[in-house]
Amino acid sequence: MKLEGSCHCGNVKFSLNSRTPYPYRVCYCVRCRKTAGVGPHIMGESETLEVTGEDHVGVYVTSSNPQPGQAQAPAELRMSFCRDCGCHLFLHAPVWAGKVYPWATAVDTELPRTPETFHINLDLAAPWVEVPSGTAHRSFDAVPPDSIEEWHRRHELYED
Repeated sequence: MKLEGSCHCGNVKFSLNSRTPYPYRVCYCVRCRKTAGVGPHIMGESETLEVTGEDHVGVYVTSSNPQPGQAQAPAELRMSFCRDCGCHLFLHAPVWAGKVYPWATAVDTELPRTPETFHINLDLAAPWVEVPSGTAHRSFDAVPPDSIEEWHRRHELYED
């Protein structure tokens, strides 16, 4: 699926291809909450990413914060945003070669409705957060074992 997106002020526009366009994962970690608000990420193919208005794009370099008991080491994360309006656009990490993760909130293309929502990193959520519940909502203290690709394949939603 071809995705097109932009920042709020319109100075930055982007497009990319995604085989996993369902915005099903909502992250509650401190990094996402403080930098972009709670919102879902989508996975796209980084070699297809085209950006106009790059002179308006800022990059916040941070790292993933593995949770206690997780084996992986912190990974460098590059969070791109519009320097004019502050809109978060996409996330990239060198360890995730070939992938880029746009915030669904920055995507202008109509996205498909997801059959279920994963609420992740709840052990890092602010205490005032009320997480939706019900059969279409699954909650995880950390990152769930399914990758974005695996989730799409399991639901027969992966676009080859």
